[in-house]
Amino acid sequence: MLTIYFLLAILYPVLLGRMKAIWEKSQRPIQLKGPSEMVTVIIPFRNEAENLPSIYRSVRALNYRPLQVLFVNDCSEDDSVFILSKLLAQTNEVDMSFEILHAQGIGKKSALHTGIQHACSEIILTTDADCDLPVFWVDLMVSSFIEKEVQLVAGPVISEGGTDFLRRFQQIEWASVLLATHTGFALRKPLMCSGANLAYRKSAFLEVDGYIGNEHIMSGDDEFLLKKVIRHFGVESVRYIKEEEVLVLTKAQASWSRLFSQKVRWASKWKLHQSAIHSFSSILPVLFQLIFLSSFVLLSQGKQGVIVFCFLWGAKMISEYWSLSFVLGSFSINQPRWSVNLTSIFHPIYVMRVVFGALLGKFDWKGRNSLDKP
Repeated sequence: MLTIYFLLAILYPVLLGRMKAIWEKSQRPIQLKGPSEMVTVIIPFRNEAENLPSIYRSVRALNYRPLQVLFVNDCSEDDSVFILSKLLAQTNEVDMSFEILHAQGIGKKSALHTGIQHACSEIILTTDADCDLPVFWVDLMVSSFIEKEVQLVAGPVISEGGTDFLRRFQQIEWASVLLATHTGFALRKPLMCSGANLAYRKSAFLEVDGYIGNEHIMSGDDEFLLKKVIRHFGVESVRYIKEEEVLVLTKAQASWSRLFSQKVRWASKWKLHQSAIHSFSSILPVLFQLIFLSSFVLLSQGKQGVIVFCFLWGAKMISEYWSLSFVLGSFSINQPRWSVNLTSIFHPIYVMRVVFGALLGKFDWKGRNSLDKP
């Protein structure tokens, strides 16, 4: 038993070191595509009254022109449409058009599909209403489509920072997600991406039949589309841009209960991908966390057990600080060592809580229940 924990204490840092090396190696030159063809930005929203003014200002500040911006209402029950209508009524842009659409169905996928039907451009970008966009976001995402074989481009997303542990925890966890996402793309085995920072050709979306086959699932508008594009066009048709200039900031969850609901919603679709690689990549991190939690039994195994326990957790905390601080640093984000170390200690418990919720398959999100039918 001691041998298993000892080997994990060596394997885990090696794995993180390999992922960090891949991140560090794959730098790409930033290219700005000058204003030319129209690009469409689709922003689905549901009960986002407090966030719409911010995303509206963020979109207005984008450098790219000409731009079509489609806000798609997913059955909001608050003042979202009223607030957004007032904002758009004050808009007077020559090369930027705004429109509020109402989803032809229920759920985010229906909202996105409605926006895609109304898109006037070939290149479509999607984001969420609780995000903040970098000024050259469109320019840089669009530049990848210079290569004709490229059908879909994904970019990094991270939660906003803060001084409390909840917000620090979320940002550090996002760093681990970005590290895993980039590794998948770099090894030509993409596993995930985020619809908050995604671009694709409208023709590609239509050719792979969009969300048909997974429209009944509350989440996955990003990952299921990614898999469809890869199956149809090949892995060379997708790209991932990890540079700071395209980093999209998303609003941090305000409570642990909301954070768990969000993560359970994302994790609950793991078994629906019908991919052995995806299943393995989902199960492996859980196994790591299970072993870390079970290692407390070592404290009852005498002096040798205590030594191995300290070695294991020391290796975990040092390697996670080393790799995740590097990822955060590449986006000019600094987290104190204590917050990363505390996250390392708490994360196994957090993961198992999310796994338990995902296995039950029950969660609430923005006034909807996972058992509701879209």
